[in-house]
Amino acid sequence: MVFASALLPDLLRSLGRKGALRLVYEYLLGGRSKKELIPILQQFKDISDLDLYVQRMNAVRKEIKHADTAQRRSWLIKVVEGYASLRRDLKLSWEMYRALDLIRLLDKPKELTLSRANDLLQEFSLQEEGQTPEVKGHVILKADLRGSTELTASMLREGLNPASYFSQNLFDPINSLLQKYGAEKVFVEGDAVILMILEHANLPTQAVARACGLAYDIIDLVLRRNQESRQLGLPELELGVGVAYVPEAPCYLFDAGRKITISPAINRADRLSSCKGRDFVGFGEDKHWGVEVIRIEQTANGVSGSDQYCRYNVNGIELDLPAFQHLAEEIVLKKVKAASYGKKTGDNYYVGRFPDMAGKTRWQVVRHSAIKHWDGNKLSGSSKKAGNSFYELVTDPEILSVSAKQSALLHFFDRRVPG
Repeated sequence: MVFASALLPDLLRSLGRKGALRLVYEYLLGGRSKKELIPILQQFKDISDLDLYVQRMNAVRKEIKHADTAQRRSWLIKVVEGYASLRRDLKLSWEMYRALDLIRLLDKPKELTLSRANDLLQEFSLQEEGQTPEVKGHVILKADLRGSTELTASMLREGLNPASYFSQNLFDPINSLLQKYGAEKVFVEGDAVILMILEHANLPTQAVARACGLAYDIIDLVLRRNQESRQLGLPELELGVGVAYVPEAPCYLFDAGRKITISPAINRADRLSSCKGRDFVGFGEDKHWGVEVIRIEQTANGVSGSDQYCRYNVNGIELDLPAFQHLAEEIVLKKVKAASYGKKTGDNYYVGRFPDMAGKTRWQVVRHSAIKHWDGNKLSGSSKKAGNSFYELVTDPEILSVSAKQSALLHFFDRRVPG
C-alpha cells in the first residue's frame, strides 16, 4: 500500500487523470484482476486508448513487485515526506480558517463609517489614494459660557435679535478659529461648546499647544464682545475654559448619521471649566479673573467626611495634569519665579512659545499653584504634589503684559546670542 501510494500520483498523470483513482489504486495492490478491471474501464468514455491505459498500469504493478531494497527505501521516504507535508498543510489550513473567522468583511455604509471612525477598520487602499494618519492622542477643550440667558433677555427687551448676535459675534468666529488651529467641533448646545484637536502619529501636531492657543483666542473673542456690550448697555458674558488631554484616540458612536465622540477627557474638561461656589468667601471679594481651586474639609458630628472642591474659573483656562505634561513635551517651557510678575505667593510660572497653523509665534504662560485648604475658619496652603495642585493658562492682562515684554526681550537675545 505504501509503495502504491508513492507511485500513484505519477501514474495518474501519465493516464491523463482519466478513469477512477480508486480502481487504479486497487489494481496496483492486486485487489482486482485484469479480467475484472477491463469491463469497468470500458464504461469510461474519456479513456480513448484502453490498451495503452492498461499497459501503463501493468508496468507500474510490475515495478512494485520486482523493486529492490534501495528503490523501496526511496518510495518509503517519498511517502513519509508527503504525509508530513499533508499534516503541515492541514494545520496551516486550520490556522488560516481560524484567522478568517476573526475577520468580518463590511459592506454596509453605516458599519464602514462606524468602524473607520473608531480606527477598527483595516483598509487596503491603492497607494495613490493615500491613508489617514494614525491618531495617537486627542485634546478636548470645553468652553462654558455664562450670562447668555441674561444677555438674551436684555436683547429681546431692546428689540434686538439674539440669534443673529450669537451667530455673527460668537459661533461664526469660533468656526473660523477651528480652521486656524486644526480643531473640530464635538458638541455645541446653548452656552456649552466642546472642541477637539487630534494628535497624529509621526506628525508634529503640538495638539495641546494649539488647544491652548485656541483657548486664548476664544477668551479674547468673548472679551471683545463684552466691550461692545458695555457700549450698548447690555450684560456681559463670562467664560470658563477647561483643557484635557488623553494619549489615545477617541471613540465614536453614530446616532442617525451624527457622529458622537466618546472620551474621558470630556468630563475632565467639563469639570475644569466650571465655576462652582464662586461666592465662597475663600476666593476673596476682589477676585474677578482667572482660576482658583479650594478644597473644603467636610466634617459632621466630629466624623470626617469626604472633601469637596470649590473651583473658580472666570475668564480663565485650566489644564489637567496630562495636558500640562504633554505641553511640556511639545514646546520648551522656561520656569519663571512669581516675583517676576509682582506676585508674593509660591506659585511657579512657565513661559513658552509655539507656531500656530498660520506660522505665527504664540506665547503661553502657565501658572502652577497649590490647592488651598479651608477648614471652616481659614485657608491654609499645601504642597504642590500630584493631586494637590492645578495648572492655569494665564489670561490675566497684567501678567500677560509683563510676560510679553520679557518674552520679546528673550526672543531678541535668542536670535542674536549664539548658544
